[in-house]
Amino acid sequence: MGDRAHRPRAGGGIMSGRVSGLRRHLLVPAIIAALTATAAVFLLSGGAPQVAADGAAPPARIDASLGLVVQRVEIEGRENTPPEALDAAIGDPQGRAVTDIDLAAVRQRLEHISWVRRAQVARQLPDRLVIRIEERRPFALWQRQGRLHLVDREGVVLTDEDLARWRTLPLIVGDDAPGAAPTLLETLAQVPTIASEVEAAIRVAGRRWNLRLESGVLVKLPEDEQPGWGLREAVRRLAELARQERLLERSVTVIDLRLADRLVLRLPPGVRPQSAAGEQQT
Repeated sequence: MGDRAHRPRAGGGIMSGRVSGLRRHLLVPAIIAALTATAAVFLLSGGAPQVAADGAAPPARIDASLGLVVQRVEIEGRENTPPEALDAAIGDPQGRAVTDIDLAAVRQRLEHISWVRRAQVARQLPDRLVIRIEERRPFALWQRQGRLHLVDREGVVLTDEDLARWRTLPLIVGDDAPGAAPTLLETLAQVPTIASEVEAAIRVAGRRWNLRLESGVLVKLPEDEQPGWGLREAVRRLAELARQERLLERSVTVIDLRLADRLVLRLPPGVRPQSAAGEQQT
């Protein structure tokens, strides 16, 4: 017969008909199962992070009559974000088909809330919308043009309301204070004896800091990055003087540490000067 491909004969008898019927009987459930699995993948993928990122709704439209409608909205990670701000960003999804929710749009609105650093929005079948937020952490109170604001480490203004609950945070003053504050506060954290005395840190000319102590003493620090004598060196020097010379217990109004080779103290009127290493009274 040469290389001709074998072809089955038509009308293969009773056994052939039974086999064909059995194949058809098994094939229909298999197709249904495959279609069901495909639909499930489309639906469940809505809850995966990559779908939450692009917000693409599954191509298959699910009729709300099947019961796949939003009945519950779960929010995870909220500590300080105002509930009314979340409500405004989420809208009113309850009663809508889960596939009708634009995940990307909800996420974008959430991330426009000052407290929210990032958000994830996911569907959870059959009837839930799950929202996870990562909040910004309060870092300092920022005084600017006579008003107080709560800011995070990046200088993002979180709120200017109900600030009494944050009164234990450092107070920083000046237009560009938030951007420079992390370096200052990290430096002060290394010398807690000085940090505990600071009432406010005042940014001067965008280059250096003054520290207002609880006692009312003003400490003038050098420029942040001044070669050989900058912020860190001056704060360490202040800690040494406080420990060795009890400088913070003395009657002074100003401690000027802007120069590496000179300590300048300003005394209240009528106070006799006391000598300390390298100091000059005015």
